[in-house]
Amino acid sequence: MRPQARALYVQANERSTTLSDRLDADDVHALLASLGPQGDAHILRAFSAVCCRRIWEHLTAESRAAVGIVEAWLAGLTTDEDLVRASQSAADAVATAERRLDIHIARNGHLFHAALAAAACAWLPETKFELITTGRGRVIKDSLEAAALCASQSATGHAIAGFQHLTPVEAMHAAVETAWIAESAEQAAILRTLLEGQGNHPGDEA
Repeated sequence: MRPQARALYVQANERSTTLSDRLDADDVHALLASLGPQGDAHILRAFSAVCCRRIWEHLTAESRAAVGIVEAWLAGLTTDEDLVRASQSAADAVATAERRLDIHIARNGHLFHAALAAAACAWLPETKFELITTGRGRVIKDSLEAAALCASQSATGHAIAGFQHLTPVEAMHAAVETAWIAESAEQAAILRTLLEGQGNHPGDEA
């Protein structure tokens, strides 16, 4: 049985304080990149779960269920086999979201990005999700890349959902970019907190 998630959060990465002091607090991707192979895979997955919780209203039932399994797995409350099934279910949800993608009329692009974030959260090395637009599977090489993808896609989904109906289009693009930057800053603060051992279980605030 793996340690409880709370215990994982308290185990601060030995490099985290130094990194936090020298990195821009608003740059979540620089912070992620700085962890390199030393990044704790459990903390990275917990961070991804928090990112998904922040866009919960944009996730389908399948994606929500997958993130819930991730949270339970982090807490040692479910099995590796459950995580494998959740990972594939989240990957399948991406394909469904892409088939339904319509940024002009339905304007549901945020739902595709949210599904992709959940799939990255539930990522496992053996899981691959097919993307219609590229005609090939999206391959994630490690937990660090999965966390980065989850962060970027959840921030994108959040930003698009808030401003996709704004006109003119130039104003919409500017607002989306501003919202993305703001959400990324929130993500950086969350990641820093997890690394410093002061985080809560990602499922505590549903």
